[in-house]
Amino acid sequence: MTHLEIRRLTAEDANVDAVQVATIIGTAFAPLEVTKWLVPNPTDRVRMLAAQFTLFVEDALQHGEVLVGSDGPATSAGIQAAAVWFRELNGPHSLPDDYDERLKQICGEHVDRFRALDKAFAQHHQAGYPHHCLTYLATLPDHQGQGVGTALLRHTHRELDRTQVPAYLVASNARTRDWYAQHGYVSVRSNLRLPEGPEMWPMWRDPQDPDKAAL
Repeated sequence: MTHLEIRRLTAEDANVDAVQVATIIGTAFAPLEVTKWLVPNPTDRVRMLAAQFTLFVEDALQHGEVLVGSDGPATSAGIQAAAVWFRELNGPHSLPDDYDERLKQICGEHVDRFRALDKAFAQHHQAGYPHHCLTYLATLPDHQGQGVGTALLRHTHRELDRTQVPAYLVASNARTRDWYAQHGYVSVRSNLRLPEGPEMWPMWRDPQDPDKAAL
């Protein structure tokens, strides 16, 4: 991996907007079984995923954290990966008031599957425990396997370890479950299975001693 510049985006950022970040995530996630279940038609998949992911990225720019990794100044052309986090220190983060209406407009005939995914996430969420939730961690296909996602994850882990805050996520498949396990996450509660769809794994990471983690 060449030098990776990691930067936190804000709602006022002039070089990159929520749609561009969501498109990167949608492109990276398009081959996953869960996104094939959400949008079976590959022609529509990236476009629809990016539109739905935009709702969460917009929200995170206001109420969470959006990080991008690039090999230079963070313009959309240079971004290799993105991470979207929500701070849930006082209970689960609430979706925007207009979320369901916008979801219907975006997803059309597929809206029930997106709702089923949202419902399953809510049912398996670690409510009652202060934590940060990793909603998306995505690396563009041409940059996967080069340590880019690891660098983004470790960037936030260092802060979580310093402040002693746990982290939560849902791994989309067994491969990513095992990858997250290498970074201190363990499976919690029962696995998440979508109706006639794939299995996913809720995972939790307790904060580590920052001095030991730095070794």
